[in-house]
Amino acid sequence: MYALMCDEARSFKEEQLTICVRYTKGMVVQERFLSFVLCSTSRSAAGISNTILESLKTLNIDQVPMIGQSYDGASVMAGHINGVQKKIREFHPEAIFFHCVAHKLNLVIVGMCKHVKSSVLFFNTLESLYIHFSRPSSHNKLINIQKQLGIKPREIMQISDTRWACRFENCDMVKQYYGSILEVLDTEVEENNDFNCVEASGILNNLKKGHFVVNLFIFHEVLKYINILSNNLQSKSMTLGKAFEIIKSVTKTLEDKRNEQSFQCLWDALTEFSENFEISLDTPSNSKKKRKVFENSLLKDSIITSTVGKDQFEEKSETPEAHWRSHSYYEILDSIIQGLNNRFSSESISIANALDSFLKLNTIDSDPFINHYQKLLKIDSNLLKAEMMVAKNCISKEEWDFDELINIANESVLPNLRKMLKVALILPVTTATCERSFSAMRRIKTWLRSRMEQNRFDNLAILNIEKDLLKNLNKEKVLDEFAKKPRKLKL
Repeated sequence: MYALMCDEARSFKEEQLTICVRYTKGMVVQERFLSFVLCSTSRSAAGISNTILESLKTLNIDQVPMIGQSYDGASVMAGHINGVQKKIREFHPEAIFFHCVAHKLNLVIVGMCKHVKSSVLFFNTLESLYIHFSRPSSHNKLINIQKQLGIKPREIMQISDTRWACRFENCDMVKQYYGSILEVLDTEVEENNDFNCVEASGILNNLKKGHFVVNLFIFHEVLKYINILSNNLQSKSMTLGKAFEIIKSVTKTLEDKRNEQSFQCLWDALTEFSENFEISLDTPSNSKKKRKVFENSLLKDSIITSTVGKDQFEEKSETPEAHWRSHSYYEILDSIIQGLNNRFSSESISIANALDSFLKLNTIDSDPFINHYQKLLKIDSNLLKAEMMVAKNCISKEEWDFDELINIANESVLPNLRKMLKVALILPVTTATCERSFSAMRRIKTWLRSRMEQNRFDNLAILNIEKDLLKNLNKEKVLDEFAKKPRKLKL
């Protein structure tokens, strides 16, 4: 049995569909790339699903049980009425669809960056910084100054909604090399050689503003936890149970960070940084102030009962620390925490919760997971639950890891439990393997090879992506087979 993972990407005016599978070999998870399939002619749900089914048939795995499928959240793929996942389940009813967890996490960050006002200007400035230093002259100056300062040269990445780590990497780079970036921009403004100095002046002005530096520190602090989660989710050995456990841990960490004490530590480092570079952290002036409320002069000497106090007529002053804490730090944290809770709610991950209960050998809450696969695996649920209780008593510790449970679930003693553990390992978490294949696609099919035939492109991709399997091939045998082919052609 296996799980299917698919995704699409464009390559030289062609839409390529990558097909990857996840399975176990000796209770060790394997994720393999199988094929690139051209799907430019029909990109509807029916067309993509037919392409997938035909490819599985060509690969001779169409009769092998498919127990899961993972794609991104596009409606054509994830639609529960006419999406690809629904059409695949007509042929493989047990293949539960899982929205790629890494894509869902990225949507939380992208949604926050688009809807939180303070983050929009900040990431627009980072994008302008990337565009400016992508020019050869500016890029060369930045690298040379970094070398002169004796620091390792580092470049600015492009902000992308699909590149998962780009936002944290950029924040980390700008924070670490802030001084060298300012020095390059100052030099360009002073030289005033071409039109780039105008752009450099505008970027320099934004970099020296208090709101940029404040958001730089806040996003660097918050996104480092998200980056840890994103890197963990991309591991091939990651299971659904582990994934949602880490998601809950990161969410709890961010909730614990939402207090004045945590912001105070951040503010101390931020204050020291701003003093070194002479940056003012004063709150931005609000040009659209509300009209000041004045006490009615006719009621000045009257005795009245009212909820309006004198403090309502006086202007309240707010410290910069309190302003940035409430208008940036809390706002960003609240948006991310709410996004994580909404996208990874218990309702949307019912099977994952049942799977988590199964891995804890909870015989009651794991029923949805067991009932879904017992017919396919020909398992008696009563016998399985009996094996779960025996396995639980075999483990002396109150808390155990998944590897220990696998060692106990011997195939000859606890066969039903071992079958279900294989299912738990195979169920897909992310489509990171598909994303990696797209990186190989751009290395193989360059503009010099844009006319390459699909069959040759597919075979080269397999050799490049699954290069670890090449070590096991007998090269002499391959050469012998190649030499047997007739080379002479009758003219």
